[in-house]
Amino acid sequence: MLFFCYKRLFFLFLLPLLVVGSCRHANNNESESDRLSREVVVEWNKLLLELERFTPGYRAPVSARMFAYMSIAAYETALPGNPGYVSTSKYWPACQMPAYTAQQISFSVPAGLNAAYGFMARKFFTIAPYELKKRIDALEEHYA
Repeated sequence: MLFFCYKRLFFLFLLPLLVVGSCRHANNNESESDRLSREVVVEWNKLLLELERFTPGYRAPVSARMFAYMSIAAYETALPGNPGYVSTSKYWPACQMPAYTAQQISFSVPAGLNAAYGFMARKFFTIAPYELKKRIDALEEHYA
């Protein structure tokens, strides 16, 4: 009976502490460029959610298509900085992407992602409220 109580205490108190403690330093091998790229994507997606919410005419089908195109644009933009990745143009023959080799370019993934999100956001949210259009400019300027 006593063993059962200790076993229960272990699972109730110590195991969750071990799990939380082991996950604390998961990103310690992340480069500065990767951290900034992740931050750019997260901040732009937060703004896109707000734009989608407050722009007239944006409903589920329109929003889903916009997020799909934004994600494809972000993926394709990050390709020069990630040589092991495969372009979506391999699967969509009609989609023409510029050809490049890793030796030809020096590329900043966070800057590319920022520019792609800014360009695409302006194209998708032409009728967004003025305040939100200003936030597109401000976010792009922040990561420029």
